[in-house]
Amino acid sequence: MIGNAGTRGAAIRDFLKFHSQASDEEKDSFYQQLEELTGRISQQEPILVLGDFIARVGSNAEMWPRILGRHGIGYMNDNGQSILELCAS
Repeated sequence: MIGNAGTRGAAIRDFLKFHSQASDEEKDSFYQQLEELTGRISQQEPILVLGDFIARVGSNAEMWPRILGRHGIGYMNDNGQSILELCAS
């Protein structure tokens, strides 16, 4: 379950993250809920989403401009792809 989004000084809290053995359906549901929640926040407000997403976003900053900096390392995994797509939306 994903928690609340404020209207000013947006806050995202109280969400249950998935574990490393979560099914693809559980992960998809998690990201869908997170996207719905962040979509209710004004694009003028900064959004910080913190947690252990078991994600590797890799180093391809050209593919993710304004989202991924130039100091990434390694390769992207499925969870990294999901969090980058969320940030791009």
